[in-house]
Amino acid sequence: MPIQIRILLVFIIGLLSIFYDCVAKAEKSIKVGIQNNPPGVFVDDNGIPQGLFVDLLEEIAKRKQWKLEYVYDDWNANLQKLKDSEIDLLTSISYSEERDKFADFVNEPVAIKWGTVYLTPNSKIKILPDLDRKKVAVLKGSIHTSNFMAVTRDFDIQPQLVEVSTPPKVFELVESGKVDAGVTNSTFGYLEEKNYQVERSSIVFHPTQSTFATPEGKHDDIRQTIDTYLKQWKKDRQSIYYETYNHWYGGKEFVKETIPKWLIILLIGGIGGTIVIFFWNQTLKQEIERRKVLELQLQTSKEKAEVANQAKSTFIANMSHELRTPLNAILGFSQIMLRSPSLSKEDQENTTIIHNSGCYLLTLINNILDLSKIEAGKMTLNAKTFDFYSFLNELEDLLHITAENKGLTLIFDRQDDVPQYIYTDETKLRQVLINLINNGIKFTSEGGVSVTVGSQKESPLNSPLERGESSGKYPSLEWGESNGKATIILEVRDTGAGIAEDEMGKLFEAFSQTETGKNSQEGTGLGLPISRKFVNLMGGDITVKSQAGKGTNFRFEIAVNIVNKTDIETQEKPRHVMALQPNQIRYRILIVDDRHTNRLLLIKLLQPLGFELKEATNGKETIEIWEKWQPHLIWMDMRMPVIDGYEATQIIKGTTKGNATAIIALTASVLEEEKAIILSAGCDYFVRKPFRESMIFETMQKHLGVEYIYQEETESQTATELSSLTVEDLEKMPNEWLEELYDAAKALDDDRILELIEKIPVEESLLAEKLSNLVNDFQFKTIRQLLASFRF
Repeated sequence: MPIQIRILLVFIIGLLSIFYDCVAKAEKSIKVGIQNNPPGVFVDDNGIPQGLFVDLLEEIAKRKQWKLEYVYDDWNANLQKLKDSEIDLLTSISYSEERDKFADFVNEPVAIKWGTVYLTPNSKIKILPDLDRKKVAVLKGSIHTSNFMAVTRDFDIQPQLVEVSTPPKVFELVESGKVDAGVTNSTFGYLEEKNYQVERSSIVFHPTQSTFATPEGKHDDIRQTIDTYLKQWKKDRQSIYYETYNHWYGGKEFVKETIPKWLIILLIGGIGGTIVIFFWNQTLKQEIERRKVLELQLQTSKEKAEVANQAKSTFIANMSHELRTPLNAILGFSQIMLRSPSLSKEDQENTTIIHNSGCYLLTLINNILDLSKIEAGKMTLNAKTFDFYSFLNELEDLLHITAENKGLTLIFDRQDDVPQYIYTDETKLRQVLINLINNGIKFTSEGGVSVTVGSQKESPLNSPLERGESSGKYPSLEWGESNGKATIILEVRDTGAGIAEDEMGKLFEAFSQTETGKNSQEGTGLGLPISRKFVNLMGGDITVKSQAGKGTNFRFEIAVNIVNKTDIETQEKPRHVMALQPNQIRYRILIVDDRHTNRLLLIKLLQPLGFELKEATNGKETIEIWEKWQPHLIWMDMRMPVIDGYEATQIIKGTTKGNATAIIALTASVLEEEKAIILSAGCDYFVRKPFRESMIFETMQKHLGVEYIYQEETESQTATELSSLTVEDLEKMPNEWLEELYDAAKALDDDRILELIEKIPVEESLLAEKLSNLVNDFQFKTIRQLLASFRF
């Protein structure tokens, strides 16, 4: 090769080397999306980007010779720009499945943030369910907003969301009282809450990892570079990452302020004034410190009171759990025994008494829990539609015998204008009336008790059930204007011992009793306080007038919605399951409980139907059996030794094949907060102890699709036909026998009636069978009414 060509090639190679070196050293231009979300990222008063993400990114850019071009906009606009590839990198973004469709994320998180609820000062909101139908400010498009909506769905509550564009706007709305609460990330809240009149609540949910993201399928090199630096810096406690993190998340101000020149001149010229201000500040500082000490003392006292209240609530909840667990066995096994066709009549009666007594004990436990919920502000209204006339008739039938046994009259007087079909909390209304009427009967020895029911249209009370505030659970209850609202006015009068004037003040105090109540040696002093709170929930209040020795008059009003007959919610009577429908797979059921009686109860319910069953006494055994046996459904107790139900559920549901197994929690806990914890652990549903057998079968049908064969109701129909005893049937018997039958029915003496039935001649066996059926169904009132036409 000629020397000239060689020299030319060396010259060209040198030029190319210089060119490529210049290209390599050229700055890479990156468009970075930023928004106002301090202290992670924000723009100060001078328009300069600030925050943890900005500092870290600029350090990387300096080392990699990147040129950063910041694009400032609100959060949703920046998300759209990332989606449209109008920016190369977005700061302070958390992963979600929805965002994963249009963005790629840096693997290493920059910060971890929790969703936090902030409240107006002195708010009555304490727990998440209290936010139902409350106005809540949220950041539009934020992952914390999505997480908050998911949590509220788990609790079946429906807050009214007010979407805003920036986190500071959330605090502004809460501070102004335009919303009841606001949701923001914990970091922003912790550092900014001092600048607003807001209070941090105990409602915290779902931690999220905040990092960088690029458009889908683009800028892999940027993400990998950021990820490498973050991992490297996090290993060194002296690195810029921890230095910057402590700067922004250590409580320092976000905005770097500069001192104007005029202020410097003023300060130099006013040294004397500065000295005065210094001493004034010292005095002010001392006063502030004194007030801080007082506030700390008040806060300490408040915390002690809250701890004591929480301890009481925890004790009541644990006590309830321990009581409900054996009660589950009592009620469960009594239900199984009552289904047995081989049970004699005497054994049926004894078992019925056991079951009814267990139900009464459960009512007492629930009363104590009701009081606890009322004191904690957690009692809610469970309204439904029902036939008010039938409701009153059932109460009269229920309590008539009690009054008659004491030789008292019980009169129900319902005015004609009282609406028949209404919408309110039927259960709480029944409990209030039964308590008031029973009290009247208990403290009355002569005369009787009267119940007067009246109505007033267009209630002046502030009803919680006004149209427009529907929970959404009953969409058929959005009635027209023609239905309207009403106030139901109820009075319960008795001619009993009355209440002394000096004792009226403690009448509605929990666990307090009047002298009359103490003398009766009955009751706990809980009935009236609970009744008043229930009436308050239904939009009214109870008043009382009494005169010692002459009687007492309780009066209360409740606000209701008037509905049509077609709106009545009908409840199907639970049917007894006899067997499984043919041609189904043999379902494998795992029963998990550390108590033998609880496992045995479910085994006796399910084994006769043909389910394949296995048992486990703790979570460790559960996991081992599940891995080998793969059950279709697990009945999971939550409190167990070794590994509890929560951890066992998380382990099973944490696997792919675990999602094919339905896990139903069985718990004696009655705390509503437990529901969220149980479901968040991975359980598909939960059933509280003690349970009805129908609940077990219905739950399995819902989660497995199992089909049952139900017991035909021919037996009950036959009993009804035989129970149609007439006066003509009784006329065949002598007067002396009829008189003895009347006295026995009045005294509710079933043994004596059965003795009299044995004296009925053989040719009148149908009469004997009809009477026997009435006695077995405890229809003593029917027998007395039929005998009332005879003259003895």
